[in-house]
Parts: sequence; C-alpha cells; structure tokens
Amino acid sequence: MNIEESQERKSFRGEWGLAVEIEDYLWRVRLQNPFGKLMVNTYVVRKDDVFAVFDPGWPWTLDALEAAFENASLGDISAVTHWIYTHSHIDHMGAASLLGEKSSAKHYISKKLEGALNEWHKFTDRANDWLPWAEDAIAEAHIVELFRKERALRIQNKTLMLQKYGKGSIKNFELIDVGQILDLAGLRFEILDLRGHDSTHIGFYEREKGWFISGDAVLSTPTPISRAMDDDIVLYEKSLQDILDLEVSVLLPGHGVHKKRNFRRNVERSLRHLKTYETVILQALDNSTKPMTLMEICLLEDENLLDREPTYASVQIALIDSHLRNLLRQKKIIMDDGPTFLRIDEDE
Repeated sequence: MNIEESQERKSFRGEWGLAVEIEDYLWRVRLQNPFGKLMVNTYVVRKDDVFAVFDPGWPWTLDALEAAFENASLGDISAVTHWIYTHSHIDHMGAASLLGEKSSAKHYISKKLEGALNEWHKFTDRANDWLPWAEDAIAEAHIVELFRKERALRIQNKTLMLQKYGKGSIKNFELIDVGQILDLAGLRFEILDLRGHDSTHIGFYEREKGWFISGDAVLSTPTPISRAMDDDIVLYEKSLQDILDLEVSVLLPGHGVHKKRNFRRNVERSLRHLKTYETVILQALDNSTKPMTLMEICLLEDENLLDREPTYASVQIALIDSHLRNLLRQKKIIMDDGPTFLRIDEDE
C-alpha cells in the first residue's frame, strides 16, 4: 500500500461511533456491536430536506447511531426522512421496528420482505437460529451441542428479539423493487438485484456520482453465505457478475473499508473467494482416502477454526457447507447417509 492509499484509507475509515463525511452529502457511521466483535456501516445522505439513512444497524446500537448524528450536526433520529435497507439481516435491519417509536419517517424495504413485516422480530429470530441447520449439516454431535448451548444462552440472556421487544411490526413502509429509482433530493439511486447473501438483498447505485451502497454483496473478506439464513451461492455469483462492469467511484460496503477506486478489482476478488473455497473443498476430497464430513473439511482448511471466535467459526462452517451443497447440485460430489461427502470420479 503506497502513502496515498494509506492516507485515503485512514480518512475514509474514521473513528468508531462517529459520522464521517465521505463526499458532499454522503456520510458514514461505523457501529460496533456491544454483544460481539462484528461492526457494521450505516450510510447517510443529507441534502436539502432529505435525511436518508441506509442500514441503521442493530436495536442495541440506536443510541450510538443517534449520538453520531448529533455529534456531526446532522440532526436527531426524529429528523430522519427515509429509512432504507439493503437486506434483512439483524446487523442491517434489526432496528427497523423500534425506529417507529422514535421516528415518523417511512421505511423503504424490498418487496420480497412484505410477508415478514408484521412480525419482524419473529422473522429475525428465525433467521438467527442456526441450530436446525447445524443439526442437518454437522455430523459431529459435540459441535451441534455448541449451537444448542448458544441458543440456550440467548434465551437465558433475553437477547432474542421476540422475547425482548415483542413481535415488532413495521407499519410505515414503502415496498421497493429492482429497477426502480429512489430519488433523494435529486440524487437518483438505482435499485439493483444483489440476491445471494440474503434472498432479499438489493443495492443502491447513484450513477452520476458513482456511489454504490452494496450491503454485504462486496466485502474485503469472503461474503458469508449460510443455508440457515436462506442464502444462495448461485444467486450470489450471478449478482457479482451482473455488477462487475458498473462505473463505481466510491464503494460503500456493509462492513470494512474499501478504497475510492478500482471497483472491478473488488468484485473480482469476491468472485475469486468463491472459486478458492470450491478448489479447497475439491482438493480435500480428492486427497482423502475416505469420505469426509463437513467439519473434517473445515478443519483441514483451518485446523484452529474451533479455537477462534465462535461467530467467525460458525460463519466459516456455514460458508463451506454452502459450497458443498452447490457442488452436490453440480454433481461434482456425492453425499451418503453419514452425512459425509465424496468426490465423484469424473473419468468413470
């Protein structure tokens, strides 16, 4: 990284919990989950009478979000005019229902989520309950037990959304869809299809400015894909291919920091992540003298995986599982009742 890139990265990053102006009318707030290590980016468009907020984060970071707005003299939550969401995951849209108590602004939500809006917290809890997936995907009982204990701990600590906040209806909303234009004080955001990491994922592209709010579709690390949350690798790869040639000057991802240049390189990196995982899995099965379980493949790829932070480990297991299911669909591998996986001999 040269000096110019280093300085740009530093200025673009900003401090945790502060609103940082990226360009005229465009701000970013970096929120940190107090119950874990995950961080999320919230973006603000503030122009004329518009105060639009993209992906306002978790329920438990609302105070931090409002403090960031006020610190930057953007206004308080009651001044927001638009709440806009790239996808349904709790770190991006978890606060949606609770915002209705503080704000009269309309929520702009993918039409694919219409059926979940009347019981939002129940929907969110289901998406965050990975135990049914673990019971189906993981052969090793002691690993499944870790997911069972995690669920029990959430119940004990009253961190389930339905348990803590009630059913959580989102009432003041407008359903939006791919192909529409969202006009924010003359800034025209095209709504793009970014399904894959979440079956409802959309992105927002301001063509004239070159701004692209990509949610979790393009990240500096492999984008998590989990069957537990109805994610789909095939759709995800298609979404990446579809956006590859956009003219983007500022990539605005849901997590992490990207430079204000070379968007295509970032998308190509995400596509390479997919191929790398597929290659690792196929090589592991090629080199094995016996069928392998999901966990055996995961530990071969990272022998220290279970010593790492639990959320990180879970995401990696789910990502490899998703690749295995995709390879099954492609008939490159088979699965027995183990459940274990075996490479198909393509020469037969």
